[in-house]
Amino acid sequence: MRASEFLIEAKGVFGRKEGDPYMNDNGATARFIGVQMYPDTKPNNGYKDWDTATIAIDRIEKSMGKQIQWVNRQTPQTKAFAIATLHGDDGELILWGRYYKLVPTNTVSSWNNNELPSGWVFNSKTAKKARSGLTPQDLIRSEMKFTGTDNIIDAIAANGAPEEIINGLRMAALGQMPIFRNSADKLESIRDHLGEIITPIALMAGLISDSNSNNAKNELLKTDWDNCTVHWPQNKNNNLVDSEFTAAGGGVIGISNKGNKGAMASVANIFQAMQKASDTLRRTHQKAVDVIETIQQNNAKEGPIKLAEDLGIIDEYLGREIRDNIKDGTDDPEALSDNAKKLFVKYGSVGTSAGYKIGLVLLANCAKEVAAKLNKDKEFQESCMSFLNQASILQVYTDAKVIGNDVHITKFMSTYPPRFTGGIKLDAGKNYMSTIVKGKFSFDIGKGQD
Repeated sequence: MRASEFLIEAKGVFGRKEGDPYMNDNGATARFIGVQMYPDTKPNNGYKDWDTATIAIDRIEKSMGKQIQWVNRQTPQTKAFAIATLHGDDGELILWGRYYKLVPTNTVSSWNNNELPSGWVFNSKTAKKARSGLTPQDLIRSEMKFTGTDNIIDAIAANGAPEEIINGLRMAALGQMPIFRNSADKLESIRDHLGEIITPIALMAGLISDSNSNNAKNELLKTDWDNCTVHWPQNKNNNLVDSEFTAAGGGVIGISNKGNKGAMASVANIFQAMQKASDTLRRTHQKAVDVIETIQQNNAKEGPIKLAEDLGIIDEYLGREIRDNIKDGTDDPEALSDNAKKLFVKYGSVGTSAGYKIGLVLLANCAKEVAAKLNKDKEFQESCMSFLNQASILQVYTDAKVIGNDVHITKFMSTYPPRFTGGIKLDAGKNYMSTIVKGKFSFDIGKGQD
């Protein structure tokens, strides 16, 4: 699963730590030293004008003895900038710069990983895996339901997969532990990303046939794996499973390939597990049932407001004010009630962002307050985990190692019913913003309470 990887990659340049690696397309490498905002880190601050900023830039270049490589264009409104420093593999200092109109309120998300001088990329293990081209989204590229291993592998070959990848998958389809020749540098990518394709092929070929996988198959599918269709969800932003088997009789099993720790779940995942649960389990965890049903049954804008009212975070008057501002809008924070003003400034926002709306700021902050309260509620977290751990999911752990210059898949271990460990953490920040609502709450599994 790649939710944790997404979080690591989404940090941007201000989220990097000393020693983080970068590489350019000529093979040169560099290590991150640090990044600094100028004139300071006070939000919305800046130099008096561009000429003053230029004097500061000249002073920095002279003191460092290096020219700054800028990742964006200066404009007449530029009054602030950031400088990242790195050590090149030749021992030379490297300076990268990014211009800003003013110092951003949230610097962490203000300089994206793809905003680098031409040819440079962040080169962590996670980043290399993400660029490997071995995910189902790279190799499958559709929501098509496949029948049989040949059907799967032919589609992957048609999408341009390398010969060594195709040959290894064909070994799995024949019931042999796959070997991927001349791929030692792709060990983690093969195990963690290609593993999401290897696992269903291995199940269909009988290569995975332990008691857990057999129990899942017999209980949920009531037929053999190769009698089912399999598909790979292409939207991995908010999904708990990597692939899904469907039997002709309607039985469904989700496959969670465990190359990495942590996973993202949508409210639909937990709601579906909750629907499957016994009446006794639902009664025992009634609070979680009420919360999940509220999120599931209301749209993305109404859900956080309704929950905040139910949890006593806001009263009905503030709830109505949030709804009115979302619907009709206002561009004047001073027109808000005192309670709305307190909520409005709770987490900060950038009023110059395109699409910025005060109503959406109130909604986003309301959602964050809901998440903060439920993330401290141990009972709620344990209840959600109880539902997930009786979901229709087979977890498969894949082991691999390098022998010579080849990657050998050495072992599959399956778990059913699933055993999700740790806690569950609601995340409002990914979908609720001051400019847009992208979806409902997501649930980050394996984190839980801080």
